[in-house]
Order: sequence, then structure tokens, then C-alpha cells
Amino acid sequence: PRQAALALVAPSVLRGFAGFVIVL
Repeated sequence: PRQAALALVAPSVLRGFAGFVIVL
């Protein structure tokens, strides 16, 4: 269950981090 939740959350976290880096 934890790994499934991580698999769902990870893409949005990476996308947010990528957007932050692009803004910088």
C-alpha cells in the first residue's frame, strides 16, 4: 500500500520540483 501511494505521489512531486527548477 505504501509503495502504491508513493507511486501516485512521486510524479506530482517531481513535476513540482521540475517546475521550481525551471522558474529558477
